Amino acid sequence: LSEMPCCVALSFSSKILRVVEPKCDDGKVTIPPMSHFSFSLEIVPMRINPGYLKQIKVVNHSNRDNDLFLKLRSNNVDSNRVSLHALYYTVRSEHPSNTVSFDTLVTNSPMLRTFTIKNV
Repeated sequence: LSEMPCCVALSFSSKILRVVEPKCDDGKVTIPPMSHFSFSLEIVPMRINPGYLKQIKVVNHSNRDNDLFLKLRSNNVDSNRVSLHALYYTVRSEHPSNTVSFDTLVTNSPMLRTFTIKNV
């Protein structure tokens, strides 16, 4: 723990990994003196990859000489043979990444999104 505030951010490039918390535009988090902060990451594997490895850079904007690197490892397996089942259909949505996204919702207000399932 430090007696000075610190501004940090995570830096990486990935299609299957994203920062869930903090939810901020620039990804920077200011950590007050003598405290800590936890980042939450989400991984959504798109294919079998028993040796997935991603390097994540922790950028210290307060002291660039103190940037850190960490490795994220994952064993992406398909124990339920879902990828074999997925060969028989495709999902088509209007979203470019082919996801059904509800983004920001207003409480007690219905929201509708459509998607198509095509049997191949």
